Amino acid sequence: MGKEVIKLEPKFPQLIKVEKLKVAAYARVSTEKDEQHNSLEAQKDYFLKFIKNEPEREYVGLYYVTSLPSLSR
Repeated sequence: MGKEVIKLEPKFPQLIKVEKLKVAAYARVSTEKDEQHNSLEAQKDYFLKFIKNEPEREYVGLYYVTSLPSLSR
């Protein structure tokens, strides 16, 4: 004997609309050591993947701070 499935529709669909959470990432590097340069890239990659893999999040930017003139943004 098969089971019957009943789909329930919301009574007030306009109330359940959920906007995406706008999310930005922040990364920081403070020394000129090679591993710190790699750390900045690793931080960027991690946060971009983390934010973009969640459907309820909207990626809005990546901000990073460094004391190194060649990497400042």
